Amino acid sequence: MRRSVRLWGVAAAICVALGIQVSTASASISVAPVPAYTKTSGNYTMFVTANRSSAYQYGYRLCFTTEHASPGGSWVLEEGAPGGPTVSGSICTGDLAVGTSTLAFQPYQTNTVLQDGHSYRFCAWAYIYSGGVFWQTEAQAGGQYSACATTTVDRSRPTISVHLAGDAAVTNTHAVPVRIDYQDAVSPPWPGPNGSASNWVCGGSYPTQCSPSQISPDCSVPANAGSRITSFSCTLNVSADGRYTVCAISADSAIPDHPSAPWNGTTANSTAANLSNAVCDDVTVDTAGPAVTATASSTTVTVGQLVTFGVTASDPSGTTGSYTWDFGDNTASGSGASPTHTYTQAGTYVARATTGDSAGNAGSGTVTITVKAATGGGTGTGTGTGTGTGTGTGTGTGTGSGGGTALPGTGSTTVTPVGSPALTTVQVRATGAALAVAPVSAAALAKAAGGGATRVTTLGALRLTSPRLFTSGRARLPLTATLRKPGTVTVTLLKGRTRKATGAVVATKAGTVGIALKVSRTLAPGAYLLKVAYRPKGAALVTRELALTVRRAPAKKATKSVDAIEGIVLG
Repeated sequence: MRRSVRLWGVAAAICVALGIQVSTASASISVAPVPAYTKTSGNYTMFVTANRSSAYQYGYRLCFTTEHASPGGSWVLEEGAPGGPTVSGSICTGDLAVGTSTLAFQPYQTNTVLQDGHSYRFCAWAYIYSGGVFWQTEAQAGGQYSACATTTVDRSRPTISVHLAGDAAVTNTHAVPVRIDYQDAVSPPWPGPNGSASNWVCGGSYPTQCSPSQISPDCSVPANAGSRITSFSCTLNVSADGRYTVCAISADSAIPDHPSAPWNGTTANSTAANLSNAVCDDVTVDTAGPAVTATASSTTVTVGQLVTFGVTASDPSGTTGSYTWDFGDNTASGSGASPTHTYTQAGTYVARATTGDSAGNAGSGTVTITVKAATGGGTGTGTGTGTGTGTGTGTGTGTGSGGGTALPGTGSTTVTPVGSPALTTVQVRATGAALAVAPVSAAALAKAAGGGATRVTTLGALRLTSPRLFTSGRARLPLTATLRKPGTVTVTLLKGRTRKATGAVVATKAGTVGIALKVSRTLAPGAYLLKVAYRPKGAALVTRELALTVRRAPAKKATKSVDAIEGIVLG
């Protein structure tokens, strides 16, 4: 069945010429621009403008061809025949009048439905009657003999999915990341100005699902412009914790073709494209940590007494159920809902339990423990000057059972772990820059170093308490060593690889001793290392390097400088 060519009474100005020049003795043709992807429910109509010069003498006709893209990408002729009005199979007009004619060509049968996802090319060929002899093609601009329109049919909706906070159920930020994933069988997202797509996005409180009615420029920038599979990223900003919903609709690139609204990327409206269904996602915003309550079996204990801790936690988002503990005495941290701990020195300690919620927020609770010195004591006789009475740890002002006098610095501040008595002058000797003194509490040690935190380090059978921070201008760097086996403890202060001071204490008995390392009062501020080496009697050497920060002493009036641990002069 031959297809009809219909004439339209439409002004030629609506069609945008394709750079074709009109000769004074010839005719020209042009086609209206068409969308790269056409949304159509059936057949297709190509709009053509022909201009015949009044100076042209012979017949002028247009013939039409329709081509279909093959799977390999080449064009296959399906109807019409290039060659002129007299060629078999040609679909042509009659002679066109002088002037401008606007025509509409519809290929195939009137009821034909073009195949979705397939590409078509429709061409108009200009022929002139050469002196009554034969029809020949009329060359157009650029030496071309035809003007063509190419489009891909797309009737399918795009599919999208919305993902808030990477699909997490809970997030701990008020700036919620939003990702919209786009996929279409035929066309990429709507190609608006500057490559921006057309996504309608809205947000609201859960469980209400909002209706997207406004295009969001922030959520319409594709990650891969021109791709049928891409994504868009933006942010949902909320002012308070709660559960929120985001919904979106996306447009693809296909629109109906129409001669009075030529496709040029700006005049076309994305609402006429294939639109996805509205899709939503929700997330709970939770920026508050869980409420944590820490408890203890007893908040007032003596040195060496076992303390059992407990903890409860609650959070609207749920808690992790795991807990970490800082017992407040510079020992290793604990874990679990009911850990136990023994304090080895008298003092007041704040134990802290920390846990998290499902959003990643941390919360903590504390309980204060007061540790008193153990009661009891004893007497001892030896080769010293007399008999002394000990308190608490068994040390005193006289002589111990092994003989010898107490080390300097003894008094009410002397603190030793349970079962580890303070060593005496005959049980320990010092060499090099080290001075053996009575052990003191961690707080007193930190004060003697100039203020700052301390740390506890274990080297085999040695437990060493040392400062993390030391203030220059002091002549002694204090440490406390508890030896479970007799041996030698060597301490070296290093600046880089340069040795600043070194000394050692040699203990013939197990016990606790304070070490005061002689250092220069003019130590430059900066990072140092304390290198500690411990060789137990009859065992292998163990070493460890500890970071130490030296800070400058605060300015003050010139006075006689002394170094003391709890008021006892060491140098």
